[in-house]
Amino acid sequence: MPATLPVSYTSVALIYEALSELGSRTTLTSAQVAAFAGRVEAGMNARLARAYALPFARAVPALQDIATDLAIYRLLSRVVFTGERLGESPWPARYKEASEALEAIARGRVPLLDSSGALIPTRAGVAEVWSTTQGFAPTFAEDGFEDSTINADKLAALREGREG
Repeated sequence: MPATLPVSYTSVALIYEALSELGSRTTLTSAQVAAFAGRVEAGMNARLARAYALPFARAVPALQDIATDLAIYRLLSRVVFTGERLGESPWPARYKEASEALEAIARGRVPLLDSSGALIPTRAGVAEVWSTTQGFAPTFAEDGFEDSTINADKLAALREGREG
């Protein structure tokens, strides 16, 4: 069995509290629930690391709610529900809402507050890199020169940029 990743934002108790029937209607153990939560939080941290120094020194209530909803959705979609039953539940909408909130936080559009109400500063020195050709497919392919292509729209945009 693979190692369980650390769980910092949510907990097994919070997951069971948010979805009480999970414990009574499944054979999932607390360790399995924690493993799902750990994988979810690892993904969250990968996104949050763009803007914040991790780990956070204090609890972050907004991340607690997001992690709980994402972990529940992952459990339901992978173990508990069939696709049809999942679609009939409120969890796809909650997953979408939690994912969008996480993305807004990771991009710095929504500030984070710790459990004391203090603003958590974003990391200094982190910036996104933009390219004038980022909306186009790359010219050279990683799987071999023979798969490289010339994109006429990309060339026209480059010429237009030089002329303008």
